[in-house]
Amino acid sequence: MKQILTIFATAGLALALGFGASGPVAAQECLDKRQAQQMTNSGRAMQLSDALAAAGETGKPISSVPELCKVNGRWVWRVSILKGYGAEQVTLPAE
Repeated sequence: MKQILTIFATAGLALALGFGASGPVAAQECLDKRQAQQMTNSGRAMQLSDALAAAGETGKPISSVPELCKVNGRWVWRVSILKGYGAEQVTLPAE
């Protein structure tokens, strides 16, 4: 009987951990550099500098290529910025 309880407990833990790790994933589509430039030139997305200012971010972007991505139907910038003595990955609205 003790072995059966151990098996059920182990299976339950594995199942719980599996569901925790596989929660809903945000649908996303990221553009290449040329496509991102077209989006900002056409006004369909904010320039990165405008998105940083609108979000009140004062750090300096350090990503070599910031990403413009559509996440859950909304355009966002994903970029690393320098804050103090370290880098921080931020996601900024681009609409």
